[in-house]
Parts: sequence; structure tokens; C-alpha cells
Amino acid sequence: MIEVNFLDARGTKILSLNTKEDIENFFENTVNCSSAQALVLDLMSKHYKYTLNGSEFYCHQTNINITGKTTINYSLV
Repeated sequence: MIEVNFLDARGTKILSLNTKEDIENFFENTVNCSSAQALVLDLMSKHYKYTLNGSEFYCHQTNINITGKTTINYSLV
């Protein structure tokens, strides 16, 4: 299970992608969602910075919990 979140300045989710299909479509099939590790590597190398609605977001935090869920957060600069 993988989740990619875009957070505002207060840490509130403004966009949350919760399925592999949503993530692939959002990043226009430029990321590998076959595994959490592959996705993290692609996001950190190809999409470290992402512009959404005119604002720049940076990939800054990745969490993998004991249930196997990987959460990747983008925050405003």
C-alpha cells in the first residue's frame, strides 16, 4: 500500500493519492509503482520538486510502517 500526499504550510493534506493507478496517472506514467522502493527512488530522482497549482512542493519525508504502508509527503517550500 502506497500513499503520496501534498501538504500545505500547516501540514494539512491538500491532495492525497492512494492507489497505484492514481499515482501513475498523476505523474503521467513516469514513475514505477511496482514496489514502494521503486516508487520512492523514482520520486526522489525524477520528481523531487513538483509544481502544483503554481506552488513548488518538495518531496521531504517517506515513512514505511510495520503494516507495510509507505507514505511519501510533499510539502511547500
